Amino acid sequence: MNLRVKISHYTYLCIGFTKAYFLLLRSILQKKCYFGPFVGEFGHLLSHIVPFISYLHSKGIKVYYCGPAIHKPFFYDNMGNLIVESYLELRDFYNEVLPNANDQNYPEDVELDILRFVKSAKSSHLAFWDIRNSRFYFNVFCKWEYFNSFVKIYSKRQSSFESSESNVVVFARNKGSYSPVRGDDWNFQELVDYIKDFVDRVYVLGHPAFSHDIQGNENVEVILTNDNSIIIEKCLKSKFIINQLSGTHYLGLYCNTRVILLLKGHIDYSNVNKDFKYRKKLGPNYDWSIVNSLESLKEIVSRN
Repeated sequence: MNLRVKISHYTYLCIGFTKAYFLLLRSILQKKCYFGPFVGEFGHLLSHIVPFISYLHSKGIKVYYCGPAIHKPFFYDNMGNLIVESYLELRDFYNEVLPNANDQNYPEDVELDILRFVKSAKSSHLAFWDIRNSRFYFNVFCKWEYFNSFVKIYSKRQSSFESSESNVVVFARNKGSYSPVRGDDWNFQELVDYIKDFVDRVYVLGHPAFSHDIQGNENVEVILTNDNSIIIEKCLKSKFIINQLSGTHYLGLYCNTRVILLLKGHIDYSNVNKDFKYRKKLGPNYDWSIVNSLESLKEIVSRN
């Protein structure tokens, strides 16, 4: 990156951060704001969207939100109250469009609902966290959250009750063969078959559009669904959430469930370290275990 590009980049960040602080100040003073639309990846929902909306809610700010209806189960506090003043629900279009961060890529009928939301936001004269611009969302808003503490997570677990069952959740995400972020892919059918005899039950979870087809049996329950209330329920019933480096690992913070991260092959650990640092910011139950083989995975799940 040459000097001119660096100056341009950091000038954009400076202006963007100033805008974010100003929007936050307006939101606090007006006690109301609009936020959205969010149409992106599950990991961004759990790591950036819900924690910020929860923070605003904890400060008594009424939020008018726009996002997919399937995400709504995460927008409740620990007393079961909706944390937004209104939720403009978008239909589940993830079988049609592959999400990336919060890129505005969606079918035409969904766009009509989004435009209606944007029109209401702009005519309200309230603070409008307009995250449609992908550069602002990814390079400003997400970084601004990372360097500040305007985040909060409401736990979905209502007590310190610990189940006597040794259940595990496996997210068999179908994300390709290799990435320097998550390493080599895993044979999830082999993984499930390998650990099923060492636990009471294996819940194989995920959205149908992003999951491997896994064969269930007497103690392997395959639930590919877009109903996130079921996802939360099964995570609450489990001792471990097992997945590759994907935003699903943030579910452990919402459900107070331990996370086992599957990492093997050549990994760019800068992404792992960044996620780990951000998990610490989001809540006290931030720790995870990292395994690179089925044997090491079995060792953890079988002794707990």
